[in-house]
Amino acid sequence: MTLFSYFITLVVLAAGVLAYFGWRDWVANRAQAESRWRNTLTLAALVLLSTTTLLFIGYAGHNAAVGGDRAGSAISLLCIRSGNYLSLGAIVLSLGGKGRGRWLALTGGCFIFVLWFAQGMSL
Repeated sequence: MTLFSYFITLVVLAAGVLAYFGWRDWVANRAQAESRWRNTLTLAALVLLSTTTLLFIGYAGHNAAVGGDRAGSAISLLCIRSGNYLSLGAIVLSLGGKGRGRWLALTGGCFIFVLWFAQGMSL
């Protein structure tokens, strides 16, 4: 593996760990009656972060299995576009969220957005 592959693996693991800690914080604070809509925004941001992280893992696994993204196939472009939108949605929704989980969703969303954006620029 190259140094860049280790970096990508580290960023994906960091996003996964941040999503995990965000979920834990959301579960601990969901029963509070104040600011239910802000808790809902944090929940939505964590769902989007988890989805985009799993999508990137599947996308990278598929590329490793077939030997690349095949010069921008339709599936690759769909995955990249979806990943960009999901991670950007996690960033935007986390700004209105509440608690420590919102900051974890924001940080993880920024990490994974950089990876998706780099994938889009490399095509």
